[in-house]
Amino acid sequence: MAITGEAIIGETIAGKLLLGSKCEISTPDGLFVIGNNEDNSRIGLHISDDVTRDRIFLGLERDSVTGYQMAKLELKDKTGREVCISENGIIQTGQFVVWDNISKDFPMKIPYKSDEGVFSNKKIVMSLYFDKYRAFERGMSSGGTKQTSSSGGGFSIETTSGGGGYYNKTITPSTEAEVWWTPSTDMTVPIGKNLSNADQSKWYWWLDLSYLRHYHDVSTTIEIPSHSHSVSISKEAHSHEINTTHNHGLEYAIHEQDSMCSNVKIFINDKLVRQSINGNADVDITEHIVIGQTNNIRIESETNGRLTVNFHSKCFVGW
Repeated sequence: MAITGEAIIGETIAGKLLLGSKCEISTPDGLFVIGNNEDNSRIGLHISDDVTRDRIFLGLERDSVTGYQMAKLELKDKTGREVCISENGIIQTGQFVVWDNISKDFPMKIPYKSDEGVFSNKKIVMSLYFDKYRAFERGMSSGGTKQTSSSGGGFSIETTSGGGGYYNKTITPSTEAEVWWTPSTDMTVPIGKNLSNADQSKWYWWLDLSYLRHYHDVSTTIEIPSHSHSVSISKEAHSHEINTTHNHGLEYAIHEQDSMCSNVKIFINDKLVRQSINGNADVDITEHIVIGQTNNIRIESETNGRLTVNFHSKCFVGW
C-alpha cells in the first residue's frame, strides 16, 4: 500500500473508514458524494445533477425535534424541488371524468373523497367542457287545463198581450121531437113508420116535426183587458268542471336541446370557489379539498346545459 498526497493506493484495505466531517468519498465533480452535507444534518449518499440540485439521497437524517438520526430516502423530480418517492410514500397522479345535464333548479353534485392515506394534495384541477342539454326520451304531454264554469242561478221571461176579443157559438138541433096523443077519430098510420111497439088497440097520429124545427143564434162576447204574464224559473247556483289533461307515450332516443350552461358557479363544501364561467375552463381546487373526508362539489347553472368534468389530481400517498 502506498500513500500519497493525492490518494491511498492499495489492492486491499482492512479495517474501518469512518465517514464524517473529516471523511468523504466523492467524484471529482462532486455530483456523487458519500458523506455529510453542508450543515451536517445528513450523512449518506448524495447524487446531484449539479452541485445545486440534489436528485437522490439515501442515508441518515437527524430529527429536528428528538435529535435522533432516522433512515431517509428521497427521489426528487428533475427540478430538484418535489419529492416523488420517499421513505413515507410516493407521488401518484390520477384522473376521472363525470358528466351530467344541469338545469337552474337541479345542479350537478359530485362527491370527492380524499382519504387519510393522502399526505398532501400537490395539485387538483377540474377541467370543464360545455355541451348542449341532452335528453334520452321525448314525450308529448300537453298537460291540458281544468276549467270551471259558474252560474248565478235562475232567470225570468215576461210576455204581454194587447187584450180584447170575442167568442161566438151557434146551437143547431140534431134530433127530432115526436109527440104522441090519442085522436078522437080514426086515422091511418103513415107509410114507413114503425109502430110495432104501439098499443094496437088505439089509433095514433104521427106529427111531422120538420115544420117545428128552428134555430137560435147566440153571440157571446168576452172582453179581455191589457195584461202581462211573468214566468220565473229559478235554479240553484252550480258549476261544471272540464278536465282536458292527458298524456302521450314516450319516444326513447337521444335528443339535444339548443341550450348550454351559463353563469356557472362551483361550490366546494358549500363555499363558492368560482363563478361567472360561460365556456370551457380549468379550475384549480387544490386548496379547497380537505384531506380525510368526502368533499361535496356542487356545480350550478342559470340555464339548461350539459357539462363534462375531468378531474386531474397529483397527491403524495403513503405506503
